[in-house]
Parts: sequence; C-alpha cells; structure tokens
Amino acid sequence: MGITEMQFTTPHPEGSIGVEFFRKAAGVIAGDLRYPVRFVVTRSTPEGCECELAVVDSRERRRPRNDIFIFRRRHGRMPEPFVAVMIVPTGIGATIGGHAGDATPAARLLAACCDRLVLHPNVVNASDINEMPANALYVEGSTLCRLLMGTVALAPTAGNSVLLLLEPHVEGRIRDLAVNAVSAARASYGMECEIAILNRPLGLTAQYSPSGRAGGKVEGFQYVCDFVRKRTRTYDAIAIASTIQCAPALRAAYLAQPAAHVNPWGGVAAMLTHALSLALEVPVAHAPMADSWAALSEGVDIVDPRFGAEAVSSAFLHCILKGLHRSPQIYTERPWEPGCIRAEDISCLVIPDGCIGLPTLAAVEQGIPIVVVRENRNVMDNDLELFRFARGRRLEVVENYVEAAGVLAAMRAGVSLESVRRPLTSTKIHQGRSSPCNLPTPNTITTPSVPASPAVITTPYVDCENARRGECRPGCEVDPECPARAALEGSGDPPALPPDEATRRGHPPAATVKDPGPAGQAGLSPGLSEVAERQLALDDKRAMERALGGLHAALAEVSNPDDLHRLSWAIAALAGTTADYVGADDPRLDPDLQRIYDEDGHRRRIPTPPADKNPSGPPCFEPGHVVGGGYQPKGTEQAEGL
Repeated sequence: MGITEMQFTTPHPEGSIGVEFFRKAAGVIAGDLRYPVRFVVTRSTPEGCECELAVVDSRERRRPRNDIFIFRRRHGRMPEPFVAVMIVPTGIGATIGGHAGDATPAARLLAACCDRLVLHPNVVNASDINEMPANALYVEGSTLCRLLMGTVALAPTAGNSVLLLLEPHVEGRIRDLAVNAVSAARASYGMECEIAILNRPLGLTAQYSPSGRAGGKVEGFQYVCDFVRKRTRTYDAIAIASTIQCAPALRAAYLAQPAAHVNPWGGVAAMLTHALSLALEVPVAHAPMADSWAALSEGVDIVDPRFGAEAVSSAFLHCILKGLHRSPQIYTERPWEPGCIRAEDISCLVIPDGCIGLPTLAAVEQGIPIVVVRENRNVMDNDLELFRFARGRRLEVVENYVEAAGVLAAMRAGVSLESVRRPLTSTKIHQGRSSPCNLPTPNTITTPSVPASPAVITTPYVDCENARRGECRPGCEVDPECPARAALEGSGDPPALPPDEATRRGHPPAATVKDPGPAGQAGLSPGLSEVAERQLALDDKRAMERALGGLHAALAEVSNPDDLHRLSWAIAALAGTTADYVGADDPRLDPDLQRIYDEDGHRRRIPTPPADKNPSGPPCFEPGHVVGGGYQPKGTEQAEGL
C-alpha cells in the first residue's frame, strides 16, 4: 500500500468549476482501489484543466470517511478574531518560500496584520531554524485544506507531546544527529518528545512530474500506519525523519543551480504527511536526513541567501520539532469545542500567483477573499479568473507581500480598499423602483370591491428560488414550468402565501380590513392595502407601516371632501415609492389616477388633479409636489426611477 501520483486532463464544464466538479473527475481517475490525498491544478486554459492527483493504493474497496473532497459550506463569517491563511505549496519552485524557510519574513509581516495566521510547514521550515510568528498556527497541508473545506476545526494548544519516527540509517552518526536535535528541543523548549526507531526504510523516492512539480512515490505508507497504530497513544503529534532517494542527475542539477530548479525533495515528503495526517488525524511533519556523513561534511561555498539555512544545518530536524510543539489539535466531529478555529473564522487566504488546489477552490466556494501575490512566481500556469468568482467573492491581486499586508490591514480595520486608491469611482446609485416581479402583475392582480363588513385579504405570493432572491423578472427562463413565471406572463395565478409560510418567510399574514362605514371613508382601498402589504414585506416594512398607518388613521376620521381627496393622493404617492400599482377603484380617489406603470414596466404620465380637487395643503402634500413617485404638474413627465 503505497502512494503514487496520477495526471489527468478535464475539459471545462458548461457551468462553474468547483470542488464538486473535480471530485467527480478525481473519483473516475482514482477508481475503487485508490483514494486521493493531494490534488492540484497545474495548468488551466479556457478549454480545460491539467491536474495531478496523489493517491493511496488501498486494499479495501471503499473511500475513507475523511475524504479530502468532502465540502461543507460555512454559515457566515465571524468578525473576530481576524484569521488569515498563508499558503506556499511545496514542490512548485516558488520564488518566495520554495527553498529553505525563505517565506518566513513574509509570514511574520502578514502575522502582524492578523490575530491568527494559519500556515503550513513549507512556509517556515528552514532545516535547523524555525522563526515562525508567535501568533501562527503550524498546520499540515492536508489539515489546512480540510479546514477551508469546512470539515475540521483546529484547537490551539500550549504544547504537544511529539513522537519522532526515526528511519534506521546505515551510518550511526546521522542517527545520532537526530537524537541530539531531540535532546536540544527538550532542554531548550521544555517539550515532551520520544523517539521510535522504525524497522525498515520508508522508501521515499523524489521525482519530477510532467508539469515540473516535485513529486515522487512512497512505498512504506501502510507500514508506518500499522507501526503507529500498534503503539499506545501517548503523543499529540508525529515527526518523521527519513532519507529521500533522488536520482544523481536531479540532485546534481539542483545543487549546481538551486535557484533555477524546483527543490526535488519536498514534494514526496508532502505526499507522505498529507496521507498520514488524513489517516491518523494528528499533526504530522517530515524532515529529511542526510544521505551520508561524507555528503554532510562536504565543503560549502557561499550560497544564495535563500539556501543559507540548509548550509548551516546538520540534522535538518529542529524546524519541525518547534512547529509541532505548538501545532493545533484536529477536531473532526461537530459540535466543535469552544475556542476552535473553524472555516467560519477564516477572513482571507493569501497564495502565490497561479496556485489552484483544494484550498483555493474551497475559498472560492466559501466566499473567502483571496489575495494573490504576483511576485511569488512558480511553475504553476493558471488564471484564477477562469474560475468565475461570483459577485461578492473577492479576488485581490497584489504585486508583493508588502501590498498583501496592506490589504489584510484594511480588511481587519474594515476599510474599503477602493477608498484608499485613486481614482475613486463614482458612488453607485440604484433605481428606486422595485423589480416588476416583486408584485402581482396586471394579469394576476384582482382588486376586490370595498367590503361592507370585515374581510380578509390574502396577498398573492410568487414562490420560487429566484423570487426569494429578488432576481426573477417577467419572461424568466429559469424554469418553464415555474408557476411564478406562468403568473408573471399572464398564464396563471401565483399561489397564495399560507399564514404559517407567511410568518416563516417574513411576509405579513393575511390582513384584516375593518368595516369602512357607510360613507366608505374608514380605510385604504382593498387594492391599495393588498399592494402595500405585499411591498412592505419585501422592502422597508416598518417604515411603510408607520407612514401608511398614520395616513390610514387620518383618513378614517376625515369627512371634508377636500381633505379626503388630499389624503387619498398622499397615500397614492407614498405607495408609488415602492409599489408598481396603486388601487384606482376606490370611489374616494380621483378617477384620473391610474396605474403608475404600463404593461412594459415604464412609468406613465401621471395627470395632475383638477384644480378644484387639488386644494392647498401641508407643505409635503402641496399641489405639484412630488412625494416619492406621486403626481406632477400637467405637461411634465416624472423621471424614471425616482
């Protein structure tokens, strides 16, 4: 039972590309006898995606319970604390973070702008050096991925007990270096750490994939799982130190010009730690061991600063011991423990340019803002714009990590990024008129006559997914059989909203209209009441209730014809601010008052009441004064959208 890598290409679907699309594609490629532990999109074009998948050859014909492709959508976002995630994938030759802990300064900068910074070992591992920020969470890549997917939570801890799995080395001095590194960590950190020496090598072999990424194969995965499971659980995290076999040509090319090549050893180590963390549900990290004492003792010239940590190290183990000492614990069962870091707590994701894997796909679907750093170039060839970021799901592209820190600081402070950039765009002004589908249409509304006794008016209700989002319209093409669409086009009646559904959806239940009295002067016309109630539920219910309620109470006590006419026009004007139609059948309203909108949704000319029916009144209702879409002086036309 080993770990290998597979490559496949998939065409772009007609819909959006997301986790579910790649889950199905990976399932077809892996089959029944393999399960995936690591996934990456290496190249994307408008025609399709080239992908690489690390899989475990399983002896059981079933997928593990903790599949990396399981996705659970988060429910909103917690405003505090501000938690950012920083990723520099292993084995992609990143300009910053692709060598020996050289992304640590960037991590420290970003951490200064956050309450918590979640990162993975490749960001800060620098052989025998680890200077990760104090507020950082050191999380293995597979666990970090599942955190963004919403399937695990992380519980920060004061300190872990670490178990070191040490591969038997043919040279005892190399093994002694690892033992001394553990002793130094115990003496200087005060950490708890035990060593368990394996009975055989793990069989890690480094290779390059067709895309240029560092990968390889692992032969001893099942042996390591069985070895750990047989031990009594006295540890909180697992460190692994082993050799990694590498072809002499690859090794020589990398050592000769390390800046021009991808580090060949990191990719296969990441495959092992992803698989172990997924199988054992504990933090895991790997450190390489020197092949021989002779290779370790070779003279070292002055090297590129990014490789300086390797040049001064011997055991290459100290970085993972320090990281695992404070690595958070993994929780997979809900409800999460108090204080856990969940997907809902993630405020943003920071990645190098072109990197698309499950963390990026999960962030897109979770609505987590993504900050892309162009300066951190690598061998990945992807355009994130092809992945169709939906409205409100932000993609911020910056030149370097200094700009990325500014973006995080703005997010944390609640400052709009466009407000600190120039030119500043014009303020957006939305039309005040509601969408035509928010109210019954001319073909579906029935205006009853004024009742002579108490009656119940049921508000028609258009119930469909688009209507609930306020995005449907006449001629909606979403579903030809949709009753709402049929009603909007005049071929049917919208279903009435049941009282219990009205309460659940936030719509007012059926309204009772009081007896208007012998003169018909006690309340709004049924049509106007129906429209007002419908719109109150969709827009500003409380404000409209107060305004219409006050006018309703005044109208009930009016007997003077001039006052009655003035109030009726005020009601029509107020309803016109949010309603597409006003009742025209009330005998107390002016007969010239017609529907504000015609059949095509355009505003009609609204006639001015005759002079003898338009007495002077209070300033807000004086002749010719426009009140939220009311009448205008004769010969003028009201501007659309006012």
